[in-house]
Amino acid sequence: MRWIHVVVATLAVVGLGCPKSPAEGQVKLKLEGLPGLEVHAPAGTQVRKNAVGIGVMLTGPGVSMTIGPALDVDATDLEQAKKNAETYSPKNIEGETLSDGYILTYENEGSTGANFWLVGRRKFADTPYSCGVSSPKKEHQQSAIPICKSMTK
Repeated sequence: MRWIHVVVATLAVVGLGCPKSPAEGQVKLKLEGLPGLEVHAPAGTQVRKNAVGIGVMLTGPGVSMTIGPALDVDATDLEQAKKNAETYSPKNIEGETLSDGYILTYENEGSTGANFWLVGRRKFADTPYSCGVSSPKKEHQQSAIPICKSMTK
């Protein structure tokens, strides 16, 4: 029966997808305007209409990100997202392929200093969605990773 311990440990490390209930200190948020989509985010996070009118903006303790329907200009896979990021002379570029998309993070130096980016894509029932961060705060980039991964429909 030792093989079962290996299987359970492996599944715990690679993950089984989004947990059905939020972790301690997290809340489940419905993404108004994106029917059926939900995420787990830190308690105190609010969902508002995105200022540019596409999707939603999540703001709260250490959180500042957008989630919306993917646009034609959005990268459809991780390699294309990396290629698009080259425009910004990225540093510390890291990508992860998900079963239904990807998450890419990187940094760059802009005219106002350091910028921390996250570009993500998830797909549910043949509808692609994007997650995004462009912030001078690394915590915004880092908090967006589990939020984007937790997205469910």
